[in-house]
Amino acid sequence: MNSFRILLVGDFSGVHSTLREALRKKNFDVTLISDGDSYKDLPSDIVFGKVTKNNDNRGFLKKICNYVLTLLGVNGIGVYIKNRYKIKQLSSFDVIQLINPQPFQEIGWLINLYIIYKLNRKTKKMYLCALGEDYYWVKSCIKKRFKYSALDNVPGNKRKYRYSLKFLKLYYKVLNDYCVAISEKIIPGLVDYRIAYEHFDKCTDVIPLPINKNFVTTKSLSLKNDDKIVIFHGWQVGKELKKGNYIFDRAIKKLQEKYNEQIEYVIVKNVPYDEYVKSFSRAHLFIDQCYSYDKGVNALLGMAAGKVVFSGFEPEAKRYYEKYDEKYTPLINAVPDEDTIFLQIDVLLLNIQKINNISAAAREFILRYHLSEDVADNFLNVWGYDIHD
Repeated sequence: MNSFRILLVGDFSGVHSTLREALRKKNFDVTLISDGDSYKDLPSDIVFGKVTKNNDNRGFLKKICNYVLTLLGVNGIGVYIKNRYKIKQLSSFDVIQLINPQPFQEIGWLINLYIIYKLNRKTKKMYLCALGEDYYWVKSCIKKRFKYSALDNVPGNKRKYRYSLKFLKLYYKVLNDYCVAISEKIIPGLVDYRIAYEHFDKCTDVIPLPINKNFVTTKSLSLKNDDKIVIFHGWQVGKELKKGNYIFDRAIKKLQEKYNEQIEYVIVKNVPYDEYVKSFSRAHLFIDQCYSYDKGVNALLGMAAGKVVFSGFEPEAKRYYEKYDEKYTPLINAVPDEDTIFLQIDVLLLNIQKINNISAAAREFILRYHLSEDVADNFLNVWGYDIHD
């Protein structure tokens, strides 16, 4: 076992758990502490921060109490008190990496700040992986630093964006700035976060998100002209305005009217992670999101499975992939425009071989840029570990 010890804190969509397994294959001593990323229930060495949800029929006083605790940043304090020994028992690490300034999402900002303070005393090198929602990303969206973003629909829908808008509060800026201050580097996982943090000198280039090689298909699609095309739409309930599900849905329903029995439209909503991965096995076209410049884990899983994925792939993202060949499109850059999406899918349905070509390119793209063991080397280099030793 390598003496270089690593602690990964928090997890979003399996980024840290996938990175942990890749590092362990390289014989590193890695520990992951997380809350399992809510309903996804992702694997973790130390489970910390899970909060038992109260029913919606809570009494008025309990709701007011919860609101006040949330405002003060101490909601979940009982969970911390019950599990604080898990932090105390951790020894020193060569590197500690946070997935986000608030790695334990269901625990208040102040308790997160205190946990991070305690963890920072256990290492000489702290790193912040910029993923998920935080002050600087939300601010960049609201200030229109992107030509489009997941927060474009805030006007007229502020109540539905309460979770996102809370990060603009002063105390979340304090939490975010503290994490930036104690971190050696800020490592963006998507180009959207690179843009949000580029004014910090310690912000690195994008490190691609890791995908386990086991998820990569051994063969791409080989459809024939008379095959029925299955369109898979993974719909995250509550995130419709951020992901643009409704835009895709309208476009696909128009296509159903045009193509009738030639296409099958499958919608899957909020299922456990393992079940979700299995559910798109029959699909050919994979609907992800249309408000992002870059592709997240969800899109990468679809690409690894050889699907034609609709997600973010703007020019700002492409430049981070060395020797990327524009002739071989690995996914469709989806923008928040119903007519554009209709035409993008229509072109594919009229040219089945194009679907096969993109499927093959998607698989090769994952193998070249996103394999978890290669991504792990990128992190090790940023952390200051010489992988050639």
